[in-house]
Amino acid sequence: MNLKDRFFSFVVQINKMGLTDGVDDDPCKFAVWTSEGSDSEIFALTAISEESKNEWILALKKLLESQTAFAIGWFKLFF
Repeated sequence: MNLKDRFFSFVVQINKMGLTDGVDDDPCKFAVWTSEGSDSEIFALTAISEESKNEWILALKKLLESQTAFAIGWFKLFF
């Protein structure tokens, strides 16, 4: 099995997700975290390159921004 064949399956609720751009001063590491009440989990991730990390960060930030925009729109619609 090579690295392209590896995967990890886990569900993270976007509305409870956070993103940390840098971990341990490593230019390729970042973290995704989720929190609900007293429960929290942190997933430290390492990209294959700094460019790849930046692509992941950008995609995740867009996802979080769209979730926030959806929540604001929904709130305005019903309240």
